[in-house]
Amino acid sequence: MTEEVIEWDLNDFYSSINDSKIEKDIQQIEKEADEFNKKVKGKLNNPSLTPTQLVEWFKAYESIKEKLFYLELYSTLIYRINSLDEEIKSFYAKIDEFNTGIE
Repeated sequence: MTEEVIEWDLNDFYSSINDSKIEKDIQQIEKEADEFNKKVKGKLNNPSLTPTQLVEWFKAYESIKEKLFYLELYSTLIYRINSLDEEIKSFYAKIDEFNTGIE
């Protein structure tokens, strides 16, 4: 019995774990999350909060989560392909730690 090797084309995400777009996306997520935190923190109980403002906050949150989802999904899939590669394990851990920090 031969083992079938599964190959996924993950180029729709990034070209590799060293793709410069990854660092750009990380920086963008950090920036958006910081801005979101400054806008929202401590203001959810404010009686002057309007539905329009709340919808804007949800859209901003959704944008951050979507970018984070694709980054996390890429790291998970690349790790599932080759969990023995030290560079990939390190990348996976970095993205997991980043995700935890953003959350």
